[in-house]
Amino acid sequence: MILVKVTNPEYGTEYDKKDTKKYLELDKFYILNFVDMGRSHTDVFLKETGKQYFNSVIFSFYEEDGTPINIYNDERFNPFMTDVDKRPSEFYHRDQYQYFYELWEKEHKE
Repeated sequence: MILVKVTNPEYGTEYDKKDTKKYLELDKFYILNFVDMGRSHTDVFLKETGKQYFNSVIFSFYEEDGTPINIYNDERFNPFMTDVDKRPSEFYHRDQYQYFYELWEKEHKE
């Protein structure tokens, strides 16, 4: 499990700042669902917020034991660092978007 915490709420676009203020609390840990890392953007999806995504620049990232990590230099999150066929199944990036979306939908059906 990877944890994130809002540590840079002033970063990002005005839209990013608005969503951060609306959905998240400062210094609270959230559980990372997955990362959609592109060449010029990195969107972060959290277990607690479902389909709502956030700009990665507002967060600090941590291993479950509290060790800080850099997702941009970590093959688990950065799809540009490894061959797609060699990735472990537990990678947290865009290949899992559909899986997590369907899981979220199932958990939140009324």
